[in-house]
Amino acid sequence: MIKNKKLAIFDLDGVLIDSIPNMRYALKHTSSFLKLKLSFYKYKKYIGLPFEEIMKNMGVKKNIPLIKKKYIFFSKKNLKKIQIKKKNLKVLKRLKKNLKLAIFTSKDSKRTRAILSKYKLFDYIVTSDDVSKGKPHPNGLKKIIKFFKLKKSDVIYIGDSYYDYKCANNAKVMYCHALWGYHKLKNYKEIYKIKKMEEILNLV
Repeated sequence: MIKNKKLAIFDLDGVLIDSIPNMRYALKHTSSFLKLKLSFYKYKKYIGLPFEEIMKNMGVKKNIPLIKKKYIFFSKKNLKKIQIKKKNLKVLKRLKKNLKLAIFTSKDSKRTRAILSKYKLFDYIVTSDDVSKGKPHPNGLKKIIKFFKLKKSDVIYIGDSYYDYKCANNAKVMYCHALWGYHKLKNYKEIYKIKKMEEILNLV
């Protein structure tokens, strides 16, 4: 059932914020600093996975902890520039009147909380640092559902990647795909898709 949800869980990158410029900046400077050849074109394909998994999918076989450390270092330089768009904020504030709001992101805890701390909108935040297995494993969604003591049928998860879709599927919760995000999933006709953030208001 689409209506009568009690909890809306959002992915962060691509859905609520556009961090592509910052990702590109961080990867470029990490590559330069460590004298590596890391393609952002390849990196973008795997956005939604934990950083370690992205590196493995890109063929990186060693020094991943060091690469992650430098990537986070460069990423932090521009965190203040990353904001939730005003029109998205309006929708979130309307949703919060009737729903609990949560975040499940593959971003690390420090950067996630640095970006979201000023908004005071989310009742619970789960990052890649808070679970033993990241997306597409359902651990994060299950952790959030357990925290709120809700049924799976009470929940909707809004994401923008194949990994978000699989994560929701694995957790057996309703999935809604944000078409303004990083991955379009054109071949997945069974997925409920929305073109604008405001459309979420019609689902819950």
